[in-house]
Amino acid sequence: MAKRNAQWLDVTSYSQGEARVPRTWQRRTPNLRLVVTRLLHHEGWWLQVRDLGIDGVALGNAEIEAALTEAMSIVREHLGRLVQECAEG
Repeated sequence: MAKRNAQWLDVTSYSQGEARVPRTWQRRTPNLRLVVTRLLHHEGWWLQVRDLGIDGVALGNAEIEAALTEAMSIVREHLGRLVQECAEG
């Protein structure tokens, strides 16, 4: 696994002889696993955070840095809604 920065790791599975073009980035916390990836037959980047019920949110064709930033914004927004629901419940 190639390191991107302290938080996101390239977890792309490569075949021998295949060009090393990162297609899947992962960020883990003790309680969450965030994945930003490209899907076969689909354009752009996609977000998946199964622990939060986020599965297949399109992030568009942006550069990876923009896709990772957008992914974090979506997760923060989702967590904020969950906290609000708990506060109201």
